[in-house]
Amino acid sequence: MNNIINIGIPSKGRLKKDVLKIFKKKKLNLISERGERDLIGLIQKKKNIKILYLHAREIIERLGDNSLDIGFSGFDLFKESEINTQKKIYVNKKLSFGKADLVVAIPDPWIDVQTIADLEEIAFEFRDKKKKKIRV
Repeated sequence: MNNIINIGIPSKGRLKKDVLKIFKKKKLNLISERGERDLIGLIQKKKNIKILYLHAREIIERLGDNSLDIGFSGFDLFKESEINTQKKIYVNKKLSFGKADLVVAIPDPWIDVQTIADLEEIAFEFRDKKKKKIRV
C-alpha cells in the first residue's frame, strides 16, 4: 500500500524561494513535469511525496481540512484563519523568513492626513457621514 504525503508550498514570492532553499539545503530535489509554473511536483527519488504549489492562504485552509499533510505558510495567515481551522493545525516550527513590509498609501489630495491617527480620524468621519467604511 502506497501512502502519499501531500506537502503544500507557496506558489510564488519570497516565501516560495525561502521554502525551496530548505529543500535544496536538505538535498531534496524538487521536480515538475511542466517547469517552474507547474502547480504539482515531486521530490526526486521519493515516490510517496507529492508537492502542491498553492496560495499561502490556501495552504492554511487545506491543512485545516486535512487535504495537506505538511504545509509552509505565513504565521500571520494562520493567526487570521478561523479558530476551528487553527485548532486542527499543529505548528511544528516557526521559520525566520518571509517577513513583509507594510506600506500605507493615500491619495495626494488628502493633505490633512499625515499619520495613521489622522487616517483613523478620517475613516470615522467617512463612516459617520457616508454610512459606510473606507475601503482599503
